[in-house]
Amino acid sequence: MVVVISVIVAIAVGAGLFLWSRNSSTDFRVNGKEFAVGVAAAVLVTFVISSLGTKIAINNMVGGYKEFWNGNIVNTGSSSTFCQRDGNCQQTYSCDPYIVLVTYTYTVNGKTQTGVRPETRYHECPYVTREYSYWLNDSFGDRHMLMNHGFAANPERWRGGKGVPGDVPRGIPETWTRAVKELRAGDPPPATKINKYDNYILASKRTILKKYSEDIVKYKKQELMPSHTRNLKSPLRHGFEADKVVFVKTNPPNQDEWQKSLSHLNSALGSERRGDMHMVVLPARLVNNPSNYIRALVAHWQSKGIGKWAIGKNAVAVVVGLSDDNKTVKWIKADTGMPIGNGGLKSSLSHVKEIPAEPRSLIGYPIAKWNGKKLSFTHSGGVIETVVLETFPFIRGCMDCKDKNDSGTSYVYLKKELQVSTGAKLLLALLATFLNLGIWVLMYNMPFFEPLTSISRPYRDSTTKEKPWYN
Repeated sequence: MVVVISVIVAIAVGAGLFLWSRNSSTDFRVNGKEFAVGVAAAVLVTFVISSLGTKIAINNMVGGYKEFWNGNIVNTGSSSTFCQRDGNCQQTYSCDPYIVLVTYTYTVNGKTQTGVRPETRYHECPYVTREYSYWLNDSFGDRHMLMNHGFAANPERWRGGKGVPGDVPRGIPETWTRAVKELRAGDPPPATKINKYDNYILASKRTILKKYSEDIVKYKKQELMPSHTRNLKSPLRHGFEADKVVFVKTNPPNQDEWQKSLSHLNSALGSERRGDMHMVVLPARLVNNPSNYIRALVAHWQSKGIGKWAIGKNAVAVVVGLSDDNKTVKWIKADTGMPIGNGGLKSSLSHVKEIPAEPRSLIGYPIAKWNGKKLSFTHSGGVIETVVLETFPFIRGCMDCKDKNDSGTSYVYLKKELQVSTGAKLLLALLATFLNLGIWVLMYNMPFFEPLTSISRPYRDSTTKEKPWYN
């Protein structure tokens, strides 16, 4: 449609200029050859804009979906910088002015002259005698800078006369101290990162593979449709921590233990099975039909409102229904981010019920070990951990299935079903039409098919009875 509309407009404009030129006495016109070339150029431009624009629009629809990868912090680092004037410290101020003679040029009576003039320059003085940096390194090869050229808890001024700014971080970051302690104890902190990938299923508006539930509206009214991660649009703390346990209408006193246990399980699940688990914990009595609820929840997490933050293709969604005293697991339901697969895993977890709601025994607490190249894990025997890592190991579905370790069926064919939005089509049509009008402006004003000498002067074509000026 974009091509048809733009081409029709281009031909109509060109034909109008051609017919008008035949009956006009103006020196600017569109002759027959220019009309033919203009039409060909307009068709080509329209085709290129339509093809390239459609490809870009579809790639934008498919790409940019986010998923979480899971690993561990493997080591820490720190450094201190000795501060001096014009040195390597970054927290500085201008100080100690001095004069330099600068050569400059000027023109007198058309002649270039040189002169010398004084200019005031400044040194850079540090506020304190030392600056400190602290960072963590993870198993993905990423560095997380916790403090970059900050101050000691009680910094020593470099010299008197200038106060120490209060907006510069001070002291050893608590996150760094905690990581050092855990690494020394043989319990490397979990780490997560955000990866972008193509999702052909969620980009398609037609496929029956998309998850759907008519119960979403009902559960939304009951405020039972949370995000799959806290602070979803900006989920990472310190660049590597995310809370993937979401509590709904319950407030157990050991929430930190839930988060920590799931983070440790995700480290193993991500490293061993390339998976990522998200958990919703709520009072069991609020949900009459747990199977319908998990179906609605995952459909909500993959809905248009969630956008590119939809639960990933590597995700496992788990809902835990607790007793009113938060001490007993009444039921569990699970689903995955892909439409098929992992049936045994989901069925096995659905049979878990009437067990203590103790995070480490329920979820698990795998311990990571880093050998300098890769992670290995000691499993803890947690109920959920055992199911997803041993009994029915999670199998990550794939989209294009190009990786040698991928298993499953490619969904690239769904890309052919994608339809560019009406707004995008109109934008492409307007762009093509604008460029085509530019082509006719050139054809009208420039004598492309007249002798070369006529390009700089008005011209008359061979259809006039007047003697051409160039003869």
